[in-house]
Amino acid sequence: MNKTARNAEYIKQYNRKKILSLLSRESLSRAELARRTGLTRSAISIITDELLGYQILMEHEAVAQKRGRSPAPLSLNPDRFCSAGIYLNRQSCRIGLVDIYGKCLETRTVPIYPDEPVREVLNEAAGQVRGILRNHPAAEKELLGIGVSVPGPVSVQSGRIVNPPNFSQWHQVAICEELKKRLRYPIYMSDNADALAIYNMRYGRMIKNSDFMLLLVDSGIGSGIISNGKLHRGVFGMSPEIGHITIRHTGKPCSCGNIGCLEMYAAIPNLLADFGGAYPSWDAVMQAAQSGEKEACRILDTEAGYLAAGITSVVNLFYIDTVVLAGDILSHFPLMECALREKLPQRTLLKDLGPLAVMASDTRENYDIISAANIVFTAHLDS
Repeated sequence: MNKTARNAEYIKQYNRKKILSLLSRESLSRAELARRTGLTRSAISIITDELLGYQILMEHEAVAQKRGRSPAPLSLNPDRFCSAGIYLNRQSCRIGLVDIYGKCLETRTVPIYPDEPVREVLNEAAGQVRGILRNHPAAEKELLGIGVSVPGPVSVQSGRIVNPPNFSQWHQVAICEELKKRLRYPIYMSDNADALAIYNMRYGRMIKNSDFMLLLVDSGIGSGIISNGKLHRGVFGMSPEIGHITIRHTGKPCSCGNIGCLEMYAAIPNLLADFGGAYPSWDAVMQAAQSGEKEACRILDTEAGYLAAGITSVVNLFYIDTVVLAGDILSHFPLMECALREKLPQRTLLKDLGPLAVMASDTRENYDIISAANIVFTAHLDS
């Protein structure tokens, strides 16, 4: 194929994906697609007619308007494409089948026990995927692949989990390769924070926001940064690890090799341990803080201070205007939101340009599985 033909094919695929990506978020008319993509109406009609012929798109009844021609909205056919999602954390492996609009068709949960061999977890997860697909033979034919979301850091380029804290048995596991041995579908991976960031942009509260950071706070500190509508990644396909920003240059040594990392102080187990283990969980701290207990309020204020230090560094580097929190930190979230709003405004370089928004991640039912399955949709629609 000559260069001109290759370029024409690339442009065709690019425009097709652009249209599909827009329609994966909402139904739009041809005129609206032309406005948002910058393509001519005739070009939009050629592409959409082709996709309608393949039954990838559906055309709905025209919406009546007071004047002018009534537009007929287009949408993706929910029966055409789906993906399986595997969301792995330190307690369980959540598995499900998801259509392109983020609707879960079936879900299952596999518990993970301390020191359980990795191969046993993967064998069980693969068996559950096969079981779900047997229950949905029509969906199996339209399966684009399997998305795997795991604790970070990860190397997307090699499909490998690197060295997440409190997850030592999974260190350096080539999870994509291992799952390919067990399942015959394409495997796509991401870390949990990145997956949740993209999920919030496609299905959640950040649909209208193209620049934000998702901060996942539980047994570790994970982060996903969306810049200009795209997930930020560096070498080896790795994402920024805000949990390993130094907040105390003479602080505790971290397993990553750095000193005084945010994660050493703000990851919830580390925070609770520093306060003598007086509270068994973050939820217990927040319940007590809501009742006005002084020690619980001190823990809340300390955590807000740690997170504000990390958030400030990111805001000053990337100039984002919204921070989305996810994970265990969402328990009684208005208290944390209030504490952060008190600490953040005076610290960032953007303070004179506009307020920094702090909000909770979308946590609708099965959001974790949907975020994992969406890794596949993103690979197909946004690449």
